[in-house]
Amino acid sequence: MTYLKPWSCMEHHVRFTSTFAKELCHLTGIQQLTSTAFHPQTDGQTERTNRILEEYLHHYINPTQDNWDTLLVAAEFAINNSYQESIKTTPFIMLNYGQHPLTPLSVDIPTPNLAAHNFNLCLKEAVRNAKSCLVEAQAKQEALCRLSPYPCFL
Repeated sequence: MTYLKPWSCMEHHVRFTSTFAKELCHLTGIQQLTSTAFHPQTDGQTERTNRILEEYLHHYINPTQDNWDTLLVAAEFAINNSYQESIKTTPFIMLNYGQHPLTPLSVDIPTPNLAAHNFNLCLKEAVRNAKSCLVEAQAKQEALCRLSPYPCFL
């Protein structure tokens, strides 16, 4: 897997230090570097994500600041559904089989079949071109008929 980073900074957590994670890192050539809560500067990517989360929560948290944990799922969804310059797409597109997840709005609002819509546009253009060619051919035949010494049956 050449698309994975050759190293990854992880927390001291059982899911990251398990034998499965160690074996996966070994197989993919990832060297595990661990960070602690007391030295978060070790992992710039996590530090940046935490800053984004703080900014998001700042806008939606209530005045008593006791509902932040209920907003984390929505914050994660918003981050994963946002365009990321580093990968030139959204994490959902990159990691979710090339498509965005279904949301309540995307389920309730019917979306047109783009392939059928595009085919219909091409078909209309082809019919328009065919009509134009027929009109042009009829005009040429009429002009030739007028020039001919023999009678034309139009």
